[in-house]
Amino acid sequence: MSHLFPEKVTVWLSSDSIFFIQSGGRKSEANPCVLVMPFDQNESEKSLDHALLKYKEKHPGAARFSVILSNAFVHYLLLESQAEIKTLAEERVYVEYKYREVFDQLSSSLTFSWDTGLNCRSVLSSATSTHLMTSLKDACKRHGFEIDSIQPYLMLLFNKVFTKQRDYKRFALIEGGQFIYFDFADGQWGRVHQRYCPSDLNSQIDVLIQRENILSNMDFNDSRIFIIAPSKDIQLNNSFGRLLYLTPEDVLMKNKSHDLTFK
Repeated sequence: MSHLFPEKVTVWLSSDSIFFIQSGGRKSEANPCVLVMPFDQNESEKSLDHALLKYKEKHPGAARFSVILSNAFVHYLLLESQAEIKTLAEERVYVEYKYREVFDQLSSSLTFSWDTGLNCRSVLSSATSTHLMTSLKDACKRHGFEIDSIQPYLMLLFNKVFTKQRDYKRFALIEGGQFIYFDFADGQWGRVHQRYCPSDLNSQIDVLIQRENILSNMDFNDSRIFIIAPSKDIQLNNSFGRLLYLTPEDVLMKNKSHDLTFK
């Protein structure tokens, strides 16, 4: 691959693996994933170095990466509109304040991202470990790779899947050991709730959804929820909505998005 026209690659960073997926490949390609490497969260720098070195050995040409982060690495908060905020700097101060309020000392080790426009609407924000972000950027720089964007998996699903489900206003995503519920109607975020999945998720999923039905402040004609789960082991016992089985790998082999990238 010429350095003038570097290859575009999507890097999917899951809780335990790194996937390298070629973008814009031939339509006849059955599997655009060219490499899968293990990822150890406790040894992130070593894992990233090893994976990038192995990728470079197999694909020595220049490459530009679009990185998708598992929700295992991301904290989400819905920020309510603040009419008095006028500048991006003021938005940043407010975002940092809200994360300190919720996550206390952990917030000092996080890098934040959010959609702009807090002075006129509620926006979704996200945060991930600054150490992970630095390790990722430094490792790519050491091995001669460029990063075009870094994006949470929830946002890729939101842009590519959730927004197309117009019969639903309530959604849930199960991925990376996280259960993320949100309301979205008429172009506005209503409520976002993130929690760890219980070890016995299959037996508890109905309870989780019923709890969200109670906690939701939005007025809907019904309580149906559009849910994406990575495994067919997860099943609903009640008619709470639509359950779609879709792994991140399934999505990333076909879809790509660059919205809400980390600033």
